[in-house]
Amino acid sequence: MLGHYTPDFLVISRDNQGAIKQILIIETKGEGFAAKFAERRQFMEEEFVKLNNEHFGYNRFSFLYIEDTMTPAEQDERTINAINQFFK
Repeated sequence: MLGHYTPDFLVISRDNQGAIKQILIIETKGEGFAAKFAERRQFMEEEFVKLNNEHFGYNRFSFLYIEDTMTPAEQDERTINAINQFFK
C-alpha cells in the first residue's frame, strides 16, 4: 500500500461552467528524498494517470516530476513544456 499522497502543486484548467477539466500534478523532490519517493512516483506515472484517464475517457490527468538535481533552467523548461503539451 502506498498510503496517502498529497502532491506539491496542481495546475488546473476549468471548463466554461467552472468544472475541473484537466489536472497537472506536479511533484518536486530533493535528491535526498527521491529514493523514498520512487515507488510512489512509479505508481503515479504508470498507473494513476492511466487508470484515471481511462475512467474519465480523456486525458484529464498528467504527472510531472521535478528533482533538485536539475538546473533551474531545466526545471523551468520541463515545467513549461509539460504545461504547454498537456493544456493544448
